[in-house]
Amino acid sequence: MALAFAWPLMRRYNAPWLSPAMFFRFIALVVQIVLPFIISYNIKPFWLERNQLYTQPDVSFKHQMILMLESNTTNSGLIWSTYDQLNDMLQTKYRAADVKAREEDVNYDGKTDNIYISARVPLASTEYIYTVRLVSFFDYKLEDKVNLQMESAAYYDYSGAAPGSECYVNADLSLRQRSVLDASSSWNSVYNYSLLNGTTLYSVAQARFSSIMEAYRKRNTTTELSNPSTVWVAGRPAEFNLYMTIRVPYDQDVLYRPGALESLRYGLINYMVVYLITASLIMSTSRYIFAYNVFETVPRDDAPLSHSHQD
Repeated sequence: MALAFAWPLMRRYNAPWLSPAMFFRFIALVVQIVLPFIISYNIKPFWLERNQLYTQPDVSFKHQMILMLESNTTNSGLIWSTYDQLNDMLQTKYRAADVKAREEDVNYDGKTDNIYISARVPLASTEYIYTVRLVSFFDYKLEDKVNLQMESAAYYDYSGAAPGSECYVNADLSLRQRSVLDASSSWNSVYNYSLLNGTTLYSVAQARFSSIMEAYRKRNTTTELSNPSTVWVAGRPAEFNLYMTIRVPYDQDVLYRPGALESLRYGLINYMVVYLITASLIMSTSRYIFAYNVFETVPRDDAPLSHSHQD
């Protein structure tokens, strides 16, 4: 025969309110509730103070960039930029160049995966390029538990031992945090402003890499070119070519400060894990104590249900 249905019959131990048995049961219940909290609270962290998520940022190139090529002599820099005011102030140091940029969405999810930047700079017969420096600007957006929108920058600097004709660069545009971001449904746009505003550019000193990066590094949240791979091709052609591939990480790790509900859920899970173990031990101990009549009680068993049938 197969078991179709069952329910347990309970043995109940009754005692006066002011009795050792009731006092023990009260203490057992208090310990069953309080002890798991004490244990779980001292296993740090009890409350989730910070957490980490992985998401792909939404990045777009602003088509704003400053490119500088240097020789091995002083004041031999050639500069190209997207800022007309800066180009006018540079005078003879400005060099017209053919610069192209495009964005690629590999998996067609609406987010840029790769950014390709190429520059072709004509050179005079006496010009030799040993150093490449550039800074480019991006619109950077995170849209998950953390909502962040800012203008970010990427700085690159490389010097070769021999004069170069081509430079191939592959790097990741990674998020850099000095502090955790708050998990919020509202947008964090405290850094959503231009690092180099072309309309307020009045001197070359404002556009120096040192000035831009010093102001940029004061931020708590920035981006940087990480894991750069550079191939420097030596030579002395009539032009210098730069090929840069910037990859946007699919799983960018972001440190954030959880909200109240997420912290409460984390603390409750920690508590319940210890509570289940503690409750099991206390219930087993109580069952043994009452089964062997350590305290004076009146036991009563549930009687099976009786059914009357009428003819």
